[in-house]
Amino acid sequence: MLDTAMMQPEGLFTSADPCVTTISVEEDSLSLSSRIHLPSHIAYAEYLGPASPARLHQRLPAGASGMVELHLSTEMKRAMTTGIAGWSSPGSTPTGDFATPMVESVDAVALGFYSRPDLDFDVCALVNTHDSTLFSVAIERAAPGRPVASPDAAPGTRFATLSWAEDAEAGVAYWEGGAALASSPQLLEQLARQSLSTTPPPASSPILDSSVSPEVGVIAVLRADGTALQRLPDFLATAGLPLEDSMASLLRETLSRVKSVHAGKVIERGWQRLFANLVLQ
Repeated sequence: MLDTAMMQPEGLFTSADPCVTTISVEEDSLSLSSRIHLPSHIAYAEYLGPASPARLHQRLPAGASGMVELHLSTEMKRAMTTGIAGWSSPGSTPTGDFATPMVESVDAVALGFYSRPDLDFDVCALVNTHDSTLFSVAIERAAPGRPVASPDAAPGTRFATLSWAEDAEAGVAYWEGGAALASSPQLLEQLARQSLSTTPPPASSPILDSSVSPEVGVIAVLRADGTALQRLPDFLATAGLPLEDSMASLLRETLSRVKSVHAGKVIERGWQRLFANLVLQ
């Protein structure tokens, strides 16, 4: 039952030890916290693997109205590559030969969403990888890039712009241990100036709220403010998952009552904690 509820491979939950959930409702907030005792679910603990603090999102350009950081264990990547094998055979797409090794090389992913007055949104994706050359080859194969210089960036960082549609460009960056994809050259420039410069990223952890220690082990966390939440129907449409007009309007009306949300899956002292904290308007 827990396998299905948590969208995990079957057979991870064999113990009768329960999942404990608490919900707190206040006038201007709603909080949910669900805990699983990992020593009682050994297979699931091995699937999650060792967790590390959320750090990668700190390299995202400033001003994101929404952020996501995801850490991938060996078992998670094995499950993902099994799925990839079902739809991406070698040579079937420009990056088909690289899909599985790219996933296997990644340890963490961070996404930042940026509201723009002239666009639905901008997106920046960062990955921690032990083979940034693999990403470079795969992306250049899909959309050949034009190298660009950035005097502000740290030594060894390479940048390029990609033409991915008529009159539309994206930006990519590669460095030892990582790669980035920005949905516009302007966001790439901001990334180079603020996040990939010789100045180290800030020590703060803006993706987490006060209920979670910055040093806690993270599986997945997200933060979104009201601006990002109300653009969710637009994001779904752009991602090829459009909603019916009536459903999109209802979702926008509901989300207009939410000021911010912090949610995630973290590991604290042998327990997995799944949480969601909503601040209401």
